[in-house]
Amino acid sequence: MRKPKSRQQVAQLRDKAIGLHRRGDLRGAQAAYVKYLKRAPHDGEVLGYLAITRFEQGYPSAALDLMQRAVNSTPNDAGLKFNYATMLYKLQRFNEAEPILKDCLQRDPELDVAAMTLGLVLLETGRLAEAIDHFTSAAKRWPKHASMLFNLAIAFRRDYQFENAELAFQRACALAPTDIEFRLQFAKQLYRNKKFPAAIEQYSSILKHQPENVAARSGLMLARLRICDWTNYQTESEMLLAALDHPPPESRSQTNNGAPSPYLITLISGDASACFKAARAASQTLTSTTVPRTTSARRANTGKIRLAYVSADFREHATAYLISELIELHDREKFEVVGISYGPIEKTPMRQRMETAFDKFVDVSNLSSPQIAHAMKQLELDIAIDLQGFNQHNRMEIFAKRPAPIQVLYLGWPGTSGSACYDYVLADPIVIPRENAHNFAENPIWLPGPYQPNDRNRKVSELPPTRAECGLPDNAFVFSCFNNAFKITPEIFDVWMRILKAVPNSILWLLDSTAEGRENLREAAVLRGVEPERIVFAPRASNPDHLARHAHIDLVLDTLPYNAHTTASDALWMGIPILTCTGSSFAGRVATSLLTACQLPELITADIAAYKNTAVQLAHNPSALRTLKSKLQSSRHTSALFDTPRTVQHVEHAYAAIISRHANGEPPSPLDLSSLN
Repeated sequence: MRKPKSRQQVAQLRDKAIGLHRRGDLRGAQAAYVKYLKRAPHDGEVLGYLAITRFEQGYPSAALDLMQRAVNSTPNDAGLKFNYATMLYKLQRFNEAEPILKDCLQRDPELDVAAMTLGLVLLETGRLAEAIDHFTSAAKRWPKHASMLFNLAIAFRRDYQFENAELAFQRACALAPTDIEFRLQFAKQLYRNKKFPAAIEQYSSILKHQPENVAARSGLMLARLRICDWTNYQTESEMLLAALDHPPPESRSQTNNGAPSPYLITLISGDASACFKAARAASQTLTSTTVPRTTSARRANTGKIRLAYVSADFREHATAYLISELIELHDREKFEVVGISYGPIEKTPMRQRMETAFDKFVDVSNLSSPQIAHAMKQLELDIAIDLQGFNQHNRMEIFAKRPAPIQVLYLGWPGTSGSACYDYVLADPIVIPRENAHNFAENPIWLPGPYQPNDRNRKVSELPPTRAECGLPDNAFVFSCFNNAFKITPEIFDVWMRILKAVPNSILWLLDSTAEGRENLREAAVLRGVEPERIVFAPRASNPDHLARHAHIDLVLDTLPYNAHTTASDALWMGIPILTCTGSSFAGRVATSLLTACQLPELITADIAAYKNTAVQLAHNPSALRTLKSKLQSSRHTSALFDTPRTVQHVEHAYAAIISRHANGEPPSPLDLSSLN
């Protein structure tokens, strides 16, 4: 018969188990904990350690049972209760975690980790105001707790309180200056707040300590593009493109998985395969736990197809300008149309118009992404359409939860998501040539006309500003580009300056960006032998006023590799020709699609040399330019680009076709509707 172990031997067994656990030997720790607990079955602390071991091994149910036993054996131990609540939090069982965390704080008001986790629970359950109040109070209680301030900043950001978010990030970074994740998020917030020089400074500082940090290098280049700062443009571009194939593991973070921003790659590269690689890498972080597609039949007893358009931009934004009439014209006999809005709430005419355009408009801006996905599932949708993609405020993770049986990417993002959570992408044969389909994670639906819808009801101010009010010389030929400044690359600017030199009495009219951007562009003009006063900047204006001032433009010059999109259709609607050069990626082929729809192939060029020569020829041939303008103005109401009812029919035909496939149990596959009338 074996003799019972001494207290010293039992204590040694306990210490051995804890040591194995600390060294990461989970299997050894589990065995040692079990052996120890046979001698001391009521040791709540060790029961808790065993629970944590089982949780870390991937057995949450067993872990929760063990942790419940631990809590029952030591009911006054706030630390054990906190660990129990943490497990529930990680399993997204927030409603169960919350009362336990509150109980922890009642027992031990100094338990800062419990206070922080409770704030995170409030965030995850969409109670932004409560989360902000909670983190604000906690930050006062623990003024040197950097993580508390960081999470307060995240709460402010989620509530679109960007200035407050910036201040909280700044305070967190001051307390933890070596925390790279804190500094990345601070730099990102500075960028969002349009404080681009400050963002550049932050990203540059990070790169001094971590030269291989792709998130910082990507953010730095985006911030520089915003002010047309092309410092080391070629070298930086090559490094970021190389990172698509060889992401450095040390730069991996929760923000970008060690890969460049897909938005940045779309701006600097016309290579469709590079855009796909960037999107795929980014989506692995955003949609890492994608719910598999099901083949379940449609909800029963309904004759209408229920659509949900999901966006942060149902407001004064390019997406709303384009899609508003399409939403209004959907056939309500066949479709029920829901708007899911998670963006900033604005009291503007466009916001009001979008709210009334849908049969049901649901504002979910205060909800977390899992809550939004759950709310969408409750609506029993047939198709969910993501209008955001990788654009600002995106919530791609909503679609990873599969809130609808069929999910479509459309309009807002000019490219692929790189993710399996979308079944289709709405396009046309120009923006996605068939030979390019392999660079899309989604199945293309090729519409017969332009993929881009337009609003024929857009308002134009009746009294356009005079040339003098716009700062334009009386007799100069006006080249223009109202694209955002970040689309201007040094290569396209070189071409523009060669055009200006070839057309002496001409100016280039650009959309104003920042004081730094104006200065950088004028300096770049001087370096290329062009007088800086030949670059004129148009201030931001309301959309009606902005459209009205197009009357003073002679020819719009497009950008490459990222074309004009909404700005191209603005110009064409106002009867102003736009000259483009067809790229390889979706983003670089949009203007070609729009001009084709307007039957203006003479404004589509195949390379930069032809682009430059055509611009100069048109500037020297007023008669040809007048013919183009006359053609545009006379066909405005008949061209495919502005035949919105026909575009709506094409889109509806696509929705009906993919619903039919789904009802028949067929998996998603490419759909060619280009031969439809």
